[in-house]
Amino acid sequence: MKSLHIPDSGTSIGFCAFSSCENLASVTIPESVTSIENGAFSYCGLKSVIIPDSVTRIGEYAFMQCNSLTSVTISNSVTSIKDCTFEACRNLRSVTIPDSVTSIGDYAFTRCKNLKSITIPDSVTSIGDHAFEDCVTVIREPNSYAEKHARENKFTEVESEKNEQSAQEAISSPVHQTVNTDFNTAINALKETVLAQQETINALMAHITKIQNEVFYQPSEDEKHPTKRNDEMDR
Repeated sequence: MKSLHIPDSGTSIGFCAFSSCENLASVTIPESVTSIENGAFSYCGLKSVIIPDSVTRIGEYAFMQCNSLTSVTISNSVTSIKDCTFEACRNLRSVTIPDSVTSIGDYAFTRCKNLKSITIPDSVTSIGDHAFEDCVTVIREPNSYAEKHARENKFTEVESEKNEQSAQEAISSPVHQTVNTDFNTAINALKETVLAQQETINALMAHITKIQNEVFYQPSEDEKHPTKRNDEMDR
């Protein structure tokens, strides 16, 4: 399954519903959806995500380690970015955090190594431990909580209004990508089968109102369900 359109009847995407769907490159989330639960799209192949304004909750680990994800637009109704929500999304380059967000959890964007800059609005008054570890530049408003956090944690910081040119220079640093052609060849060989499966799934989903926990979860041998991070977890 390479793409998915969640029907307008859907209201919730359950725990780990699409976890480890590595070939799922795109998903359309309708305005009827109000919550995306913990781990819903973790370890997926998504390339970009637009979370509609109807969504008020995005759970922990929801998009953790989506290595192909390059951009995210977060709902204007979300007030909190939970722990580890986008952790280890290694190709993530663009995130839009709306003014509705007041808190960013522990490890929310840690190990997003290609996230060269992120703008934190004045509305944010709480930022968790290691939230931006391995992120290069935090663009923030002068005299904001984000400014204090950036200084305390020794982030490179750029004032969004006063130093616009410097911000652009920080954003424009080169990024290198590696494309694995072996995977593309394998996917093309299975294209017709995948399309047939997708048509069947889309037909079944026409009458769905809720996507339950782990519906499309595909575990690998060495992968475990996302669990609450503790101090002993190896990073």
